[in-house]
This record gives sequence, structure tokens and C-alpha cells, in this order.
Amino acid sequence: MQTNGYVPEQFDMRPQQLGDQSQGGYGYDEPTPDLAIALEATVNFMAPIPEERHVHVACIQHLQELARQVGPGWEVKAFGSAANGFLSRGADLDVTCYKGDIQDQDSEMALQELRFRFGPLLGQQPQFQVIQEVWSARVPIIKLRYIDMIDVDLSC
Repeated sequence: MQTNGYVPEQFDMRPQQLGDQSQGGYGYDEPTPDLAIALEATVNFMAPIPEERHVHVACIQHLQELARQVGPGWEVKAFGSAANGFLSRGADLDVTCYKGDIQDQDSEMALQELRFRFGPLLGQQPQFQVIQEVWSARVPIIKLRYIDMIDVDLSC
């Protein structure tokens, strides 16, 4: 079938060599050295600095200590980019608190613990600044700032 001189069956979708073949032209499979350098620089720029990683770890440890004060069995665990290794520079820290010894969490009980036990403990910690409490969300959270360096979203 031919329409306006265009024959779809004859369209070649394979990568084409660009530039002079004798000069080692680059196809789509091989990035140019400049592009490879630019991509590497971008990835390096986006990677968190070592201090950020240490602050994330310290924040999680601090929250775990507070969870133990909430009551026996309470735990805190990071999720999202901080947990899966895709953490980028300036990223926030997503953490959740839960009662580890209970299989099926009661969301209303968890909300009450977060609001009336964990929240007041956070307010007493100089390392944490409570930015916002969002109780009406589907997943209630407390938005925090840790040592004026990272943003933290704590859910339960």
C-alpha cells in the first residue's frame, strides 16, 4: 500500500551510522564521548554528598529511638528513594512507623499513636522541627525538618 509516495514497509527503523565511517562515526548504540562525559557529570552532580547519607542514617536512628519511647514493638523504617538506593542530592526522607509485632495494623490506632504519642515526642527534640501535621490525608503524615538539613515525611 502506498500513500502520497510514502511506503511504510520500506521505512528503515535500524540505527544509522552518523558521520564519516572511516572516522569511527557514532550510531545510536554508542554515545559520543562528550555525551558520556555530560551524563556522568549529571549523575555525579545528582548523587547525594556523603554528609547527606550520614544525616539520613542519623535521622532514622533518632526516629527509631523515639519509636521505642512510644511503646514496645514500635519501629521506624525508611522507604522510597532512601531505601531503594535511588537517593538524589537534596531528596527528602520518607519514613513510616509501625508496630512490628502486629500483623494487621489498625490504621486508626496508628494515627492516634502518631498524633498523640510520636508527635509530642518530636516536638521535644531540638533536632526536629515540625513543619506541618496532615491528619486528614488518606495516609496521615508529619512533615519535619531534621537538623535544618533534610525534609522528612513521617507516616504511620
